[in-house]
Amino acid sequence: MIGVVDLSKHFGGHTVLDGISFSVVPGERVALVGANGCGKTTLLRILAGRETPDSGQVVRGPHVSMGYLGQEGQLTPGRALRQEMREVFADVGTDEARMRELESRMSSSSEADLEPLLAEYAVVSGAVWALARRTSTSRASFSPVDGRCAGPWRASCCSLRTVCCSTSPPTIWISRLWSGWRTTCAATRAPF
Repeated sequence: MIGVVDLSKHFGGHTVLDGISFSVVPGERVALVGANGCGKTTLLRILAGRETPDSGQVVRGPHVSMGYLGQEGQLTPGRALRQEMREVFADVGTDEARMRELESRMSSSSEADLEPLLAEYAVVSGAVWALARRTSTSRASFSPVDGRCAGPWRASCCSLRTVCCSTSPPTIWISRLWSGWRTTCAATRAPF
């Protein structure tokens, strides 16, 4: 659940949000519609924690996570798409490399040395798979370790797979993508 209580926001002498209150319960869908400049983006930025209200509060349930994909460009125009995707998944690449290292060490460990390795492997692999579940429909599918589709990344985002996963992908420059593709790719940068 997300609740907004008596939320207000001003920019200079202009009131953008004035005493807004509402709640959204699990399973409910909401459309935010309004004229340009009426405060839609400001409200979303406040809900995502990227901006603070002048008054009022936002209350999130214990298991609520918010992502935010802003209107402003989040991709670097002079870079190739593959570079952007590798940057997005840099931490996953580190975790996957650590998993491979632990697998190698476990294969040659004695039973006495195995327990701490298994415990670390559970933590690292759990983090990788949790991210994969969260991002399977919104993030490009490739393994940053070797640049191929692998593990939890295989199932998502088929259209970007050619760019991100093939061993010799075409070079696609961010500046040459249609706006819809830029938005799709920028979704990979939306924080959760």
